[in-house]
Amino acid sequence: PSRRTGSRESNRFFKSNKLAVGTHLTNEDRHRAIASCNTIEELCNLMNPTGRYYKLNLQNIISNQQRNVAVNNRFVRNYKPTVEFRQHSATTNYAKVSSWVR
Repeated sequence: PSRRTGSRESNRFFKSNKLAVGTHLTNEDRHRAIASCNTIEELCNLMNPTGRYYKLNLQNIISNQQRNVAVNNRFVRNYKPTVEFRQHSATTNYAKVSSWVR
């Protein structure tokens, strides 16, 4: 089954950044909240307050997780701050599309 059809998995792994900023705010209020962030860390925490499972995941920018990777049989630190866009797969299925377009 697809995680992108409004299922519990969808709600867990593809959370709304809009709702993360504020469930009862207007879009204007959300824009103000975003504009009021003074640091990248504040912005990341506003957009992803409970971790990485949002449609726009900014957590790798601030996590500073160092991943060791093997290069020529030696381990080196490989930190690359990234932004993840979680998207639906291509489909013409109305139920899947409608759960993403709100």
